[in-house]
Amino acid sequence: MFSEIKTKIELLPPKKLVGCKIRTSLTNNKTFQVWQNFMTRKDEILHKVNSSFISLQEYDPFYFLEYNEENVFYKWAAIEVSRYENIPEGMESIDLPG
Repeated sequence: MFSEIKTKIELLPPKKLVGCKIRTSLTNNKTFQVWQNFMTRKDEILHKVNSSFISLQEYDPFYFLEYNEENVFYKWAAIEVSRYENIPEGMESIDLPG
């Protein structure tokens, strides 16, 4: 028998992230490249909150209006930080609202 699936919606507090991003698409997937770059440089990031890595996709407002595997978006490899200070060259910050 299948067990009952329980779902839970949780509101999370805002997060500050620092990491690497790359423009990619489903047909030209560059996930490996962004994670490879991030993992070789992750120790340069200051004020880490924990050791959990975050994979994030950032889509423009029109991305889903007309589905196309070649639509581009930003793929992030990041980690949460307590504050933005001395962000390593070539990395960026992004705020996630709660």
